[in-house]
Amino acid sequence: MDVPGCAAMYLYVALGARDGAAAGMALLLGAFTMSVACYAVADRRAEAAYAAIALVVGVAMATAVLPSTGNVFLDAVVLLNIIVIALLLFVRSISMPSLHPVRLRNLSMAIVLLLPIGLAFAQAASLGLRFWESFPLGTPSLLFLPFMALWGFAEEALFRGVVQRSFSAAMGRSPAIISAAALNAAYMLFWGSVMYAAFSFLAALLLGWLYARTSSLMYVGTIRALADTWLVVAFLVLGLTG
Repeated sequence: MDVPGCAAMYLYVALGARDGAAAGMALLLGAFTMSVACYAVADRRAEAAYAAIALVVGVAMATAVLPSTGNVFLDAVVLLNIIVIALLLFVRSISMPSLHPVRLRNLSMAIVLLLPIGLAFAQAASLGLRFWESFPLGTPSLLFLPFMALWGFAEEALFRGVVQRSFSAAMGRSPAIISAAALNAAYMLFWGSVMYAAFSFLAALLLGWLYARTSSLMYVGTIRALADTWLVVAFLVLGLTG
């Protein structure tokens, strides 16, 4: 229900329709209630997965009802703090499945350095011109770079470090990667772009596979942090050339 709920909220974001908002919030609240109820009766192998779903739906609800300050940068900072606090509370209260770290090869460094550049430009293209125009060349956009890095890492901590890791114990590696990617894409619908959600799903599949291969949140978090940092540069380049 959380994926349809986020989809209904997308209709609200895209069209400004009150019915879309009501339907989306109803589905999100229903999904939150169901996931909490399932967590209460789940066995130990599945309880982290249900708790992770509740965490994502809770963050989605906060995104939906959070009042805007009129400043997109300030809104993003407030939302980032909510996500980080929710993650910290989650890992302190929920027992997570254990990981088996894998030694990284030299190719891993090349992936960290080069993959973010490609992801950034693909991400900027999927968001479209109306987002490029929000990043005019100047000091405000450049000062936003550190925040984008933090946002990218926090997103990976949520969807890979918590959701995928929790799902893997309950459903196995491949279904966990796909399910976490689907939740990731559904949440991205709040940014009002189906193309961006589609990009997020594909990128999440790739990052999920890398996370499963390396068992390292630091690895995929660094890739995402660099990709979101390069995203600002991509916005500037595409804005100047578009």
